[in-house]
Amino acid sequence: MTGSPTREFRGAIRLTANTAWRNGDAGFTCTDAAAASQGNLAVANRRAQAVPRADGRPWPAGAVATRADFRSTDPTVAEGARQADGRLPLTDFLQTS
Repeated sequence: MTGSPTREFRGAIRLTANTAWRNGDAGFTCTDAAAASQGNLAVANRRAQAVPRADGRPWPAGAVATRADFRSTDPTVAEGARQADGRLPLTDFLQTS
């Protein structure tokens, strides 16, 4: 037998409570499988995309999140050192206003 068998994932993908920020394309794109999206957040990606707000409330029809919709879009604190107990740093980064 040469090569390895190809296995395709045929189930539906569920994306829940994810963040896409400053991606080179859209925040969330599933081209080869069905996808259900809930409570995700996408902002400052190369291609604008309307997704439900992170807090679960819908944006107005056709709306796209912008930096003004967030308390902070500065990742400096989020990229910083963890707290003494190992938890991530406390930050307002990408929290909706």
